[in-house]
Amino acid sequence: MDDGFNAEPQEVYRGPLSHAKVGALIPGAVYTFSVAAVNYNGEGDVSPAVTLTSCVSPSQVAAPRLVTTTESSATIRWSPPGDDGGCPISGYKIYRDDGAEGALTTPVTFEAPAAVVQDTAEPYQFEHVVELGSSFSGLNVRFTLEAINSEGSGFSPGYLTALIATVPSAPTAGPTRLASSKDSLTVQLPEVTANGGLILDAY
Repeated sequence: MDDGFNAEPQEVYRGPLSHAKVGALIPGAVYTFSVAAVNYNGEGDVSPAVTLTSCVSPSQVAAPRLVTTTESSATIRWSPPGDDGGCPISGYKIYRDDGAEGALTTPVTFEAPAAVVQDTAEPYQFEHVVELGSSFSGLNVRFTLEAINSEGSGFSPGYLTALIATVPSAPTAGPTRLASSKDSLTVQLPEVTANGGLILDAY
């Protein structure tokens, strides 16, 4: 095995077993291995070389965070995992439920704020718009994050819950007078149909 930096290979194991563990490696470094078999007559020819990296799946993956919502979308943001496992993060995936506390298994596609469509597995920006459609208006949708490297992936143990709604739109007209007295006015408030995806609580 070499030292991960293309130095001359050194013997790191000799014994009867067909497997060996080599420790004290540099996370993420690429090591070159080859092997030769030995019998009574001596050592045979060396195998072709292979390159291997010491790393594991990402861990300490935090749930995404909510930036803002509309009646049909959510803009979410996330951070790299606390531990990349020793290998670079190659991509991320976001999964959602159905808005009714179903399984968090539906992968979502991303749209960057600049309207650049991103591949589901490779949103290299850390803030994206998730378009859900008008059928999700007024629902609480949960999102979870998956971080991916060459060895596998890690999931956030928690999730983000986002209410898919926004504030009501401005009324299209002002109030009108219904009646008045010397010291009072009765006014008619305009009907607001663009309620932001939720039942109106008050005017």
